[in-house]
Parts: sequence; C-alpha cells; structure tokens
Amino acid sequence: MTSDGRPQLFDLATGDAVWIGTAAGVPIDGDDQAVLVREQADRGALSLLDMATGTIRWTIPDPGLETTSASWRTIVTQSRVALQGWDDEGPATQVYDSTTGAEIGHYRGWLQAAGTDWVAVLLTSVRERQLDFHD
Repeated sequence: MTSDGRPQLFDLATGDAVWIGTAAGVPIDGDDQAVLVREQADRGALSLLDMATGTIRWTIPDPGLETTSASWRTIVTQSRVALQGWDDEGPATQVYDSTTGAEIGHYRGWLQAAGTDWVAVLLTSVRERQLDFHD
C-alpha cells in the first residue's frame, strides 16, 4: 500500500509499482481485471477497483458477514464477486455483479468455487449435503 493507504501492484522482477488504486483500502482479493478492497481488513465498506484505470467501479456498505473466523472467503471473477462468511443463521454466501455492484443473491452455505458467470455453494445440514450452482 502507498503511504496514504492506496493499494498498489509491483513488478516482482524490478520492484517497480506498475499499478496504484485511486482509493484507499486494504486489498483482499482480485483477478486480472479488478481488485477488491475494504476500508479495514476485517470491517467496513467494500470497493471494487478497476485494474485498467485504478478507479472505483462500485462501493457497497459492509455486507454484515462475520469475518473474524477462518470461514471468511472471497472470489473475484470477470462478472462476479462472491463473499462467504457467517450471518445470524450460519454460513452464508453473498454474490455481487462485478460491473455494477448490484447484489445478485444471498445463499445459505459455503462458497466452493466461481467462474465467469456462476457460483457454487455447498449446502450442509445434519442429514444431507448439496452443491448448488447459481448464475
């Protein structure tokens, strides 16, 4: 991060900064097109920064999922941002559109994987396990 808290990307061969975000935030995930940052590592609003320009694509309020356990997980893909954590009912996965930040869905269960236009969530109970795919 820069001295004013903006995320940056370095060329490991040269040590030179090759990308700097325009907004402050703790980087928590990303792909070749975007970087997901949070106001603080464990709480606060989430913003998706564009890799081409460094600007904010969108910002959402803190999603309210508990992040202090090992179950906190994120995946950023070309069209989806998925967050796994805990809410009042147990494990939950929230999915957002990478372009707009619009919430696509809130699903009970554990985030397993994601692709360009899908997310897989494992639903578990005492009696059964089921893998659901959402697009």
